[in-house]
Amino acid sequence: ELTREMLADGSWATTQFKSYTLESANGKAPSGGYLHPLLKVRQEFREMFLEMGFQEMETQNWVESSFWNFDTLFVPQKHPARDMQDTFFLSNPATAQNPPADYLKATRDIHENGYCGEWSEEESQR
Repeated sequence: ELTREMLADGSWATTQFKSYTLESANGKAPSGGYLHPLLKVRQEFREMFLEMGFQEMETQNWVESSFWNFDTLFVPQKHPARDMQDTFFLSNPATAQNPPADYLKATRDIHENGYCGEWSEEESQR
């Protein structure tokens, strides 16, 4: 058996060890694998939203404004999930560009005239 002392004093180089080969070792072939549990949950949520009629948008933006993350999903602007401890905000740039005017108007109308109450364009740009 190879020991720490053999490695330290170099005697491993002249010691006779039992030969072995991994080719003769019998083992179970690895399976194909599975999704990570968090990826599985993400996929389930994605499917739920798609089944409800939401559509995926192609984007290269890895950081989205509150407009896309909350307002378009009809989360009221005073909802606790939008608090600083539950959402990451950037300081540079502090605000995002406005979305297309028709999206902005439709979202504002639903928030103000629907069930969400007050709506602020400044809040949506965070």
